[in-house]
Amino acid sequence: MTCFFCGTRLPDDSTVCSQCQETQPEQNAHIQGTPSSPEWLTPTFEYHAPLHPVPHSSRSAPFKKKKLYTILFAGGAAAVLLVALMVFWLYTVETIIHHGSTRPSLTSGAPMTLNPYRQQQELLVIRDPMHDNALGDAHGYHWMDDVHDGDPGSAATKGCYFADHMYHVSTSDQSSSHTEVYCLNGGTRFSNFTYQVKVSVQQGHLGGIIFRQSPHAHFYAFLVSDKGDFIVFSSANTDAPVLARSASSSINQRRGAANLLAVVAHGSKLDLFINQHHVASVTDATYSTGLIGTIALSDDVSQRTDIAFADASIWIPSQ
Repeated sequence: MTCFFCGTRLPDDSTVCSQCQETQPEQNAHIQGTPSSPEWLTPTFEYHAPLHPVPHSSRSAPFKKKKLYTILFAGGAAAVLLVALMVFWLYTVETIIHHGSTRPSLTSGAPMTLNPYRQQQELLVIRDPMHDNALGDAHGYHWMDDVHDGDPGSAATKGCYFADHMYHVSTSDQSSSHTEVYCLNGGTRFSNFTYQVKVSVQQGHLGGIIFRQSPHAHFYAFLVSDKGDFIVFSSANTDAPVLARSASSSINQRRGAANLLAVVAHGSKLDLFINQHHVASVTDATYSTGLIGTIALSDDVSQRTDIAFADASIWIPSQ
């Protein structure tokens, strides 16, 4: 006899094919007609099998279906993994763009201390003596440094350096007749915050802080002079409208003496302090978030301006 399904030659009493493992129908069981009858061409069995022998490879269709399911499952898993990797990559890029790095969050482990300008407990996220970048690099921020950064003398960091346990911003070797040099803290963008730092005019006349900085020289600036006055302006590339300007008896005018500058920025309201005395309030909604930094300003290209900075602190609301 031959296998009814695959055509393999089998012993006459075989009930299972040794090749395709199919059970053989009982011979002549429930067959309508006889082998000589034309109806043999279309036999009808209770076992509804195909009339003609089927190649063994075709009988493996269920196995192919399982293999197809496996391939589809593996493909779906790969697609999910690819989407997850893309989301992670986009998150990382966004972090780098908006936070300057993927360093640890400033709020991680930041203590709650009294903000003396708002008289309430807030997160002290930066408390830096500004001797070098060691503390900043360990806590997720970095001051521009022309000496130790990757490309000393580059336009981005020129005039920004540490010396004598202080952070300096200098306008030396600048070509413009009206020169400003600002150096950024490339850690985190701040929206609502209190920023305080000691400012000492070593040479020249004007120095101070910038905040809410974004590309193309967009920022707010708060500067004091050794002549006893201060100025607050909004920089927009080539335009710098003055927001406040006045003399103040709170300014220490002695050469090299430190003045403690602070700004409390909350929404569009900016409150300015010199040596913990409130000197001005400004309402301006031009910039809502950005980096912090330091600045030196000179209106005489023949005269070097060197401003030294120390003891930077930043408080932010806990929520």
